[in-house]
Amino acid sequence: MEQRGSLADKNVLELLMEWHRQKRTGSIVLRRKQIEKIIYLRNGLILRAQSNQENEKLGQILLKKNLVSTWDLEVAVSQLKPSEKRLGQILTGMSAIKESVLNNTLVSQSRDIIFSIIDWEDGEYFLDENTDLTKEIQFEQLYTPEIILQGMRRISNIVLLLRPLGDLQAKLKLAADYLEKIRKITLLSEEKSILALLHKPSTLKDIISASGMEKLTVYRSVAALLSVGVIVQEDRPSGREGIDNAGGFRTVGAPATTLPALKIKHRKQLGEMLVEQHVVTEEQLKEALHMQGSGKGKKQLLGNVLMQLGYASENAIVDCLSTQLNIRKVENIEVADEVLRLIPFNLAKKYFVCPVRRLGSALEVAMLDPTNMAALDDLSFVTGYKIRPVIASNDAMKAAWKTYYGKSEEKALEKFERKDEPKKHELTYHALAGKEEDEDDSFEEGLSEEISSFILDEDELQNLVSGVVEELQVVKDDGAPPVEQVSVDDAPIVKLVNTILRQAISLAASDIHIEPWENKLQIRFRLDGVLHRVMSLPLTITSALTSRVKIISGMDIAERRRPQDGRVKLRIGKRRAVDYRVSVVPTVFGERVVLRVLDRSSLQIDLTKLGFDGSQLEHFQKAIQQPYGMILCTGPTGSGKTTTLYSALNSLDHSSNNILTVEDPVEYNFPGVGQVQVNEGTGVTFAAVLRSFLRQDPDIMMVGEIRDPETAEICAKAALTGHLVLSTVHTNDAPSAVGRLVDLGLKPYLVSASLLMVIAQRLLRKICKHCRTEVTVDKQVLINAGMREEEAERVVLFKGRGCEYCGNTGFSGRSGIYEIMPVTRRIKSAIAADLPSDQIKDIALSEGMKDLRRCALEKVIAGVTSLEEAIQNTLTQ
Repeated sequence: MEQRGSLADKNVLELLMEWHRQKRTGSIVLRRKQIEKIIYLRNGLILRAQSNQENEKLGQILLKKNLVSTWDLEVAVSQLKPSEKRLGQILTGMSAIKESVLNNTLVSQSRDIIFSIIDWEDGEYFLDENTDLTKEIQFEQLYTPEIILQGMRRISNIVLLLRPLGDLQAKLKLAADYLEKIRKITLLSEEKSILALLHKPSTLKDIISASGMEKLTVYRSVAALLSVGVIVQEDRPSGREGIDNAGGFRTVGAPATTLPALKIKHRKQLGEMLVEQHVVTEEQLKEALHMQGSGKGKKQLLGNVLMQLGYASENAIVDCLSTQLNIRKVENIEVADEVLRLIPFNLAKKYFVCPVRRLGSALEVAMLDPTNMAALDDLSFVTGYKIRPVIASNDAMKAAWKTYYGKSEEKALEKFERKDEPKKHELTYHALAGKEEDEDDSFEEGLSEEISSFILDEDELQNLVSGVVEELQVVKDDGAPPVEQVSVDDAPIVKLVNTILRQAISLAASDIHIEPWENKLQIRFRLDGVLHRVMSLPLTITSALTSRVKIISGMDIAERRRPQDGRVKLRIGKRRAVDYRVSVVPTVFGERVVLRVLDRSSLQIDLTKLGFDGSQLEHFQKAIQQPYGMILCTGPTGSGKTTTLYSALNSLDHSSNNILTVEDPVEYNFPGVGQVQVNEGTGVTFAAVLRSFLRQDPDIMMVGEIRDPETAEICAKAALTGHLVLSTVHTNDAPSAVGRLVDLGLKPYLVSASLLMVIAQRLLRKICKHCRTEVTVDKQVLINAGMREEEAERVVLFKGRGCEYCGNTGFSGRSGIYEIMPVTRRIKSAIAADLPSDQIKDIALSEGMKDLRRCALEKVIAGVTSLEEAIQNTLTQ
C-alpha cells in the first residue's frame, strides 16, 4: 500500500529513521518539480539510491571518474533491455570494470543522492512497500544510522537542524544501549566530547558552557546524536524504541511539532531579526523568501537574495548572522605567517577562507558561511585542529586575501614557496616574475600535479596581453628599428612568458614554437607529435617576448642577426625541475623561437612500457646485456630514439658498470652516468670526446649520433675492443643503417664484425580511451594496407571521436613501433659481402623480423591506434 506526504512535514532523514526503527522494506520516492529520487531499503537498511538527474546516474558518474570508457558504456547500455540486467552487472560481465570498484561507486552514488536532498522542505514523498528487493545487495557502508548521522552534520537549514532537539530546555542523557549503538557508527571529536559531558543529565545550556564550543557546533552535534538515539531527552523513551524516536522524529500521521514556535522563542531567524532591526520590511522579506523558494534564487542563502534585491547591506546581514549563530564577527583580519601556512592554499581557495589565529587545539578561521559543514570537516581533517568559525564580510575576506595571498594565484602560491637561491639560468617562479627571493616561504607539496590549476583562462590571458600591449609603445621612425618603451623585466611580459612555459608543462607539450608572421605572433605547442595553435598575440610584443626568452636562457639580446642556442631550467617546488632547450633563428618577420621541453617527470624509461611486443623486448634486452658490440637506433627526429637508449641505460647496472655518454645536447641527467655535452666551438666534438672516453676505462658508451666518418670509425673499433656502444643514425629502416655506416667510410667487414642489432622506430598516437568508438572500413582497404585476408575479415577498428580529455583530437599519448634486426650469422655474411640493403632486409624478414608497417598494423588490430595513423607513419612494403 502506497502512502504519501509532504516534505514540509517530514524530511528524508526522518523517513529513513522511521523505516529503520520499523524494519520496513520498500522504496521511499521523493519528488520536487521534475526531480525524482528513490531510496530502497530492506528491513530498514539502505540498499541503494537512484535519481532521474543525468549527473547522478551511474553511467555518467563512471565516465566522469574515468572508470569506464565511452565505448564500453555505450555497449553496456545497448544490452540493458534485452538482458534485463542492470548496468553495473553488464559492465562487470564485460570486464569493463572491477566489481570492487563498481561497488564503491554505487555506495558513493547513493550517499551523494541522499545528502543532496537532506535540505528539501518542499515537494512530496511516496512510500511503497511492494517493491521486490530480494536480489539487492546490502553494503555495510550504507548503514542507515551512519548515513543519518552524516546527513545531520551536513544540514544547512537551521530549522531542520533544530527539529530533533524538540524542547531546548529539556535535559539530555545517554541512552541505555548507547555503547551498542556507537560501536556501529563513527563519531566526530565534538560528538565524543558531548558524550563525555553527559555522564549526568545536562541541558543544552550546560553542555555549551562546559564544552566551550560554539552554540551552532553543540546544536549540530546534539541533533546528530539524538537522531540516531545515542542520547535521549529525559522525558522521552530510551531503549530499543529510543534509538530512532528519541530525537523528536515524528511517525506518519503524527501531528506536526510546534518547533516553529520554539524556534522563534529561543533562536530568531535571520529574516525576523532583519525586520525587527528595521533593515528590511516584512514585504521585502516575503519577496526574498519567495525568490529563494523558486527560480534562480533556489540554491542561495537568504542573505544573498536580500543583497541581490538591494534590500539589505552585507554588513547588516553579517551582524545579524553573528548574533543569530553566536559567532564572532571580524573586520580587519590579521594573520601570522605560521598560522597562514596551517591551511593549504588550494583548500583555502576552494572554500574562500582565511585562518585567523591558533587557540590551543583549535584554529579560528574566517568564513563567509560559517554553517558550511563540508568546509569545516575538510579544514579540521587537513589541519588536525578543531575549527572555530568566525564570520567576515566579503570585503574583509577580499582585503585579507589581497594582503596575505596576493592579487593573483601565482603570487598566492609564491607565499608558500621556500627560499632557494637560483643558479645561473636556473629559474624559480620568483626569478621568472623578475623578483628577488627574499621571503622564507614554503611551497605546497605536489605542485607538479596542481600546475594546471593556475593556467590563465581565456579572459585572463586577454587582459594580460592587453596589459603588455599598453605598456609597449612601439615607435617607428623612417624605417628605424622599433624602440621599446618598456623593460622586458616588467610584470606583464614576464607573466606572459611564465604562462606559456607553465601551460606547455600542463599540456605535456614536447615543443613550444613562438612564430612571428606578417600580421600576428603565433604560439604553437607540439602535442603527441602534432603541432597545435594555442594562441595568437599582437605582433607588437614580439621583440619584448623574444628578448625575455633570450634573457632567461642566457643568450645575447643585442644579437638579432645570427642564430643562438640556450637553455632554461625551471624549478617547480622542491622536487621537480623542467629544462627547456632554446633555439632562436632570425626570419624576415622577426626572431623565431623554439623551446624543446625536457620534463624528466614525464620521461618514460621503462622498457616494458615503450611499446615493444614480447619477442622484440626479449631480443633487445638480450642485446644490451652483451659485453661488447654496437647497437644502433634509427629513425627521423622526434621518433623516440633517445628515449629508447635512455631506457636501455636505465635498465643496466650502474654500480658495476662505468657508463659514459656524449650527447648534443644532454637532454636528461642520470645519476651514476658520466654525461658530456658536445661544444664544437671549444673543440668538444663527438670524435674528440670518444677518444678521451677510451682512456676512461668505460664498459658502456652512448653516442648521441653518428654523423661523421671519424665518429663512426671510433664507435666501430670501440665495439670490437670490449665496449658496448649505443648510438643513433638517421635512416628510414633498420637494414638501411648498414648502408649509412658504409657511406660514412666504414669497411663492410668492420660493420659486420661490430654490429649487434639495429632498431628502426616510429611513434604512433594512441586512441583516446574516453572517446574511442568503433568504425567500419572496407575489407579491400585493409588488405591494401598490408593486413592478411583473415585478419581483415575479423578485425574491429576504432578511432577517437574527440572529447575534453584529448582536446578533441581523438588521441591521447603515443606508443612506439619497432623494426628490430638482430645481426645474425646470415646477415653478418650479407654485410661482409657488401650486399644492398633490400637484400639484407629480405634475409631479416625471412628470419622473423617484423617491419614497421606490420608492427603498426598489429597496434591497429589491438585497438591501440587508428588505421589512418598507421598508414601515415609507415611505408607499404
